[in-house]
Amino acid sequence: MSQSHRHDELELNLVTAGRAAYVVDGRRVELNPDAALWLWPDQEHLLIQSSEAFAMWVVVWRQDAVRAAAGGDGDGCVPLGPAASDAALLAPRALSERVAADLCVVAAGIARARSPGHEAAGLAWLLREAWGAFLAAEDVPSGSRLHPAVEGAARWLGAHAHEPAADDLDALAARCGLSRSRLSRLFAAQVGETLAAHRQRRRLEAALRHLGAAGRDGTPGRATMLDAAFAGGFGSYPAFYRAHVAHLGCGPAEARRAERGGR
Repeated sequence: MSQSHRHDELELNLVTAGRAAYVVDGRRVELNPDAALWLWPDQEHLLIQSSEAFAMWVVVWRQDAVRAAAGGDGDGCVPLGPAASDAALLAPRALSERVAADLCVVAAGIARARSPGHEAAGLAWLLREAWGAFLAAEDVPSGSRLHPAVEGAARWLGAHAHEPAADDLDALAARCGLSRSRLSRLFAAQVGETLAAHRQRRRLEAALRHLGAAGRDGTPGRATMLDAAFAGGFGSYPAFYRAHVAHLGCGPAEARRAERGGR
């Protein structure tokens, strides 16, 4: 989700903990606990920020499943898609704690379904219930429109932060059509972190993805850590270590030991 993407399916995000921010069609969208956000087919979105404790359910439906649940009557019981001008359906809504918890229990049950039939039935039920809960929610958090240069910089770093070209923030600013100082001020004001901090976090995410993949082959140790540091775009292991401590509160080796139960 750290790279801008779109897909053919209808997607529901149900936040269970922590906070995050998306860029959705050029708008910054805040996600808080118990929020529900619908992402429509072919709608471009990018996760630009998340707290350490952030967690959510992501549920997707193919269009044939949506049409089947609608029964062809378009009676509003399922989301067939908003008009482009209907901003209220393009922003997240805050569900009640009880309703959000109930929907998450159903999502967990679907994830454990033992047969395609049970999974399909659960998804159809969840589609109708989640959409009804969304429409009934009174709290409609507002999204803010991002400056095109800020959106462009966030998208570019999401895809290229691990590359050497990302070292040159002046070139990135020029690519976005602003001076570095102007872009940096706008970015910090609209995204909530500096351009350099955002680049560092994207590099840390890339390094951790590499580390997780490398760990699956049973190859532990500092060499794997160093490979992850370089894969993320850090110039050295100490730079990766400092970023890990700054963002996660401990070093990468300590985090891996904790994940393995202290072994």
